[in-house]
Amino acid sequence: MFVLALGLGGVAAAAAVVAVGGGASDAGEATASGAGRLLVRAAPAVTTLLVAVPLLLVLHRRRRAVLALARARQAVVGGGVVLTCAAVVFGVDAAAGGTRVNAVDVPMLLVFLLTNTALALALEAVPEELALRGGAFGVLASRWSAGVAAVGATALFVAAPAAAIALTWAVGSLLGLRVPPPSLAPGGQDPLIYAVVLVLFGSMLVLARLVTGSVWACVGAHLVFLTVNRVLAPGSGFDTGVSVTSPPGAELLVLVYLVLSVVVFAAFIRRNRRNGRQQLRWDEGNEDEVAI
Repeated sequence: MFVLALGLGGVAAAAAVVAVGGGASDAGEATASGAGRLLVRAAPAVTTLLVAVPLLLVLHRRRRAVLALARARQAVVGGGVVLTCAAVVFGVDAAAGGTRVNAVDVPMLLVFLLTNTALALALEAVPEELALRGGAFGVLASRWSAGVAAVGATALFVAAPAAAIALTWAVGSLLGLRVPPPSLAPGGQDPLIYAVVLVLFGSMLVLARLVTGSVWACVGAHLVFLTVNRVLAPGSGFDTGVSVTSPPGAELLVLVYLVLSVVVFAAFIRRNRRNGRQQLRWDEGNEDEVAI
């Protein structure tokens, strides 16, 4: 029970750091422009990475295996699955006369990909995945089944944004920053649709860890998901260098390629079971091979 409390407490602490960093980034970005906008996004991202990641490593220093840090190359697998599914869904939609890319400013796109990759990894993908699909899933899986751990980690992922928004509002109010009031979803989004997206996204990320046994697959999948949405999804608000025309309801394409990603990862798990292959999971302080 102590291990469980310590692990989930570490998740909460890391989530708090991510929330404050994200709130500071949003508040600063809203009042800056040009190079200054990039700077106010970079400072909280670097701070979040340098605080949240060492915090998680220290909290799990005696049971580091729960974080599933081995095999960083699995990031390519996680990202590759999500990118392929997104390409299929958006490609079919474009062929049917839906989403259309009007123009691409290659230098601007390259700058966006470079800066977005660095900032998204530091502010979101790495700390969130180490906290949730790393620490939270690993600690829960050390006491219960992988299925229970998956549900628990996903539930924390769904609850985290509302808690983060509330924490950001509290901290921002204390610091005199202009931050949005507490809500169940950021940016005035529909709470129900947002919750559905989080459930699908969280499920896909947990499946990525189960398939590969590595949290880095989750990091890669998380990064690609953010990047694709910022380039192709309507209303992203990012200067990507890509001009896209989207028909009404194009936001649903995000749900479609998330569902497809879940199906693909689930198919990998089923294939592994059929072939008698096993996945790595932390058990009693060691990385043991156990069936999922």
